[in-house]
Amino acid sequence: MTAIGLTQRSGTGDEPVTGDPMRRSFATGAQIAVEGGPSCHAICVESGWLGLSKTMKDGKTLIVDLLMPGDAARLRMAGAERALCDLRSLTQSHVICIPEPHDIAARLPGLTERLKASEHAARARWAERMPRLGWAAADRRIAYLLVELALRAEAAGLASSPVRHLSLPLTQAQLGEMAGLSAVHVCRTLQALCAEGLIGGTFLPGLDVPSLPDLAARAGTEIDDLRRKIIPEDRSE
Repeated sequence: MTAIGLTQRSGTGDEPVTGDPMRRSFATGAQIAVEGGPSCHAICVESGWLGLSKTMKDGKTLIVDLLMPGDAARLRMAGAERALCDLRSLTQSHVICIPEPHDIAARLPGLTERLKASEHAARARWAERMPRLGWAAADRRIAYLLVELALRAEAAGLASSPVRHLSLPLTQAQLGEMAGLSAVHVCRTLQALCAEGLIGGTFLPGLDVPSLPDLAARAGTEIDDLRRKIIPEDRSE
């Protein structure tokens, strides 16, 4: 993974990220960006888990994607310097905040490569996830998400290789948001997968994974093929 050089500067809190490029730390649950509010141009995760979410008209908030160590993402809307999504730390997190686009080329050239790789990986994840949201049964949706997150956690150094245990800083309701299922449906689906021996335990944040290939088969995918699609090359070595 390309290293990013930056003098250490840190800040903690829920205030908007502004000013020069800097390293910042956020406590679990801290709001980093608010949908529709002022936002830095991009962010790069050095440690921890972040959740990207959208707020519906009725006020319900849904997690749409997760960022892990090594991931980078542009946060702004296409036509405004405003945040496209809410961004919140799901665990204690350390990130690099880049307020403006010119800061990337002028001050953090290593981030350009990381942003491109992360955006390609995000598009690949969505291409795999969206068809399952449209037609797949609940067991396939949940199995796919667990496999995707296991491979990403493995690449980020958050899980052993091969993955035997998966620790996710998510509730069943949040996992359901990503799968398009209610918390009750997620609970029943986890119980069914556990009864078949595809996972061990049903309570997040920790799940045992006896055989990731078997879980991938239930998801309708294959481990090595999915890894090539969604994991950037510099993180799959």
